Amino acid sequence: MQAIVVSFQKLDEYCLSDTSMELQSNSSMAIRLSGYLKNFLHLVNDQCAWIKDDSRSQIMKKAALSARDVILSSWRRTKISLQGSIILMRDVDSFLTILNSFTILRQMPEVVEAWESMREYVQLFIVQPESLTSLLSDEDRNLHKLSTRFIEDCISRRTNA
Repeated sequence: MQAIVVSFQKLDEYCLSDTSMELQSNSSMAIRLSGYLKNFLHLVNDQCAWIKDDSRSQIMKKAALSARDVILSSWRRTKISLQGSIILMRDVDSFLTILNSFTILRQMPEVVEAWESMREYVQLFIVQPESLTSLLSDEDRNLHKLSTRFIEDCISRRTNA
């Protein structure tokens, strides 16, 4: 899956200036990746149809969390501007829509929380630099649970870093 994400991704996908920002709803990567993600999850689900429920759930959980991790790691490959982060948020929302279309995944709180937390991670690119400390220490968010390395990687990808 990682190779697919890398092949879909443009390194300047989320590095938009005020003047270059168009009213696009999703990045070109997310449009292609959404179809792939949906097909991938359908394939795993279909291949597990004959497996008893508990094992099937574990396989689907692993597939969904692995897909999320690959998408998150792709953020480390590109610079992200404030305007690009708005498109990134839309991309995350489209991935969440796909995830929620699978009943088996919607019933797994760990999977739902992991994917929904991606919306919070986008805040690392949206919040003004002087407000990052406050954002990271807010215990109502999951950001304080992130590894320092992941946070530093995200912050270094900001175009205003």
